[in-house]
Amino acid sequence: MIEVVEGNAWPTPVRFLGADSGQSIQDIWAYQPYTENTVHNTSQGIDIDVKWLGTTDPERTGYQTQKPLGLLERIIQSSSKKGDVVLDPFCGCGTAVIASQSLDRKWIGIDITHLAVWLIEQRLKDSFGESIKDAYEIQGSPRDIASAQALWNKNKKEFELWALKLVDARPRAWDGGVDGLLGFVDEANKVQTIVVQVKGGESLTPSMIRDLIGTVEKEKAAMGLFITLHEPQPGTDIISLAIHAGSYKSALWDKSYPRIQIRTIRELLIEGKQFALPPRISLLKKAATIRERPHTKPIL
Repeated sequence: MIEVVEGNAWPTPVRFLGADSGQSIQDIWAYQPYTENTVHNTSQGIDIDVKWLGTTDPERTGYQTQKPLGLLERIIQSSSKKGDVVLDPFCGCGTAVIASQSLDRKWIGIDITHLAVWLIEQRLKDSFGESIKDAYEIQGSPRDIASAQALWNKNKKEFELWALKLVDARPRAWDGGVDGLLGFVDEANKVQTIVVQVKGGESLTPSMIRDLIGTVEKEKAAMGLFITLHEPQPGTDIISLAIHAGSYKSALWDKSYPRIQIRTIRELLIEGKQFALPPRISLLKKAATIRERPHTKPIL
């Protein structure tokens, strides 16, 4: 077939592909640079969907071994049907989970770290909206004080990551007195930070609150949150130090918030008491929205 387009100097030959045309898909899938506009009726490069992620790629979440979403979608589409179950036993930042959900597959994701679970939950929420929380369940995380204590006894770092997830705080790669970070926007669209410290098995001492106050000042943060597995004793210096640390006045929200706040694991996990904070924003790079239509009840 010859296509004649008004304004073009030469007619354009057009070849339509049939069922037996072309070559079978190869063992190596790789984006072919400079092939944009070479395939009829598309401006995309050949195999652009599996192009490896660059360091500044919009799809990046910061997870070191993250794979392109298009790669996992291609694998899942070619090896399963809608309604099938996809198992990823080392799900990392959850690319296979996101691909499975978007392609109407049921899924089970497994990972050893609470950081991975936190990352996947953030990606699911960014990709499909808040309603996705009702479409899956998490197994293996502490659900009572005894299991929280057991996690602390087994792995203190994993306990810390799990506790940060209770307040949607982003873990910080290097500590420096800061276990996690939250953010909120105040006047003039300026992002203010909130530092989070987690304590598990240690005996609570006033010096811990003094250290948190010092960290808030050093980090130039608006507030500091203290999460503890153990109950502070009423009337101790720990409580009074937090009270006397003052408050943060939010100009945008026209409200004052305690500058230093203390919550126990029992309050956060069992009683549902959260910290008094302005509306927060995620300090994690957001994943692209896919759609808000959860169908299945997967397991994470």
